[in-house]
Amino acid sequence: LGLAIGLPLALVVLLLLSSADKVMGHLLGTWFVDIRFGEIFWHIVNIVAATVLFYSFLFNSRWGKRTELTVSDKPKAAPVTANVVLVLLLLVYAVFAYVQFRYFFSGQLPADMTYSEYARSGFWELIVVMLINISAYTAINALCKEGGALRVLQCLLMAATALLLTSAIMRLIMYIGAYGLTIMRILPLWLMIWLAAMVVLAVVRLFRPGTPMLRISALSLVWWFVVLNMPNWARIMTMVNARYF
Repeated sequence: LGLAIGLPLALVVLLLLSSADKVMGHLLGTWFVDIRFGEIFWHIVNIVAATVLFYSFLFNSRWGKRTELTVSDKPKAAPVTANVVLVLLLLVYAVFAYVQFRYFFSGQLPADMTYSEYARSGFWELIVVMLINISAYTAINALCKEGGALRVLQCLLMAATALLLTSAIMRLIMYIGAYGLTIMRILPLWLMIWLAAMVVLAVVRLFRPGTPMLRISALSLVWWFVVLNMPNWARIMTMVNARYF
């Protein structure tokens, strides 16, 4: 079960990271040159959503009226299933970390690539991968039994998420440094600051299971949106762009 879930998920993440990072795409060669990563990802999402809906309908029509499980009676999957999924994902992130530390964070890119090109590429793919990680984390907490090894792997998953977030933030800062500050560049930066706080909260939740993560996430997102609307961004953007550009 872990392989059945983890292999397709790891492949989707690998395709997204290959599309997001040109250096990683070069290292993987020309295997995925003719593959449209975005279309494949959304096809998979649609297939999974349709499968879940039809399965729930058929299951409920056949067995739903016979037994009703309470929250305490619902069985949880063994940790080994989640462990396999997390290990497969972490192997993909290990390759991505190698690329980032060898090229991006070291300040050395291939000769045929500029920083502006690298900064503009793959930002939204990185955001999608982070959302996949957070969704996997949430599903594992809800469906799997807790275990020592599982907690360690989840911490590593959050560390990989932090690496993705750092890469996305650095790309956006490089992009702002090259082309100036606009509201369309402030909004994703604002979102990523909130995502960074959610990564920290997810780690805290692993060691303090009683932490109301959903409530804190929702309330903090609302207040973070309120704070976003308080500054005079037009004046700030004019001052920054006039000074540095």
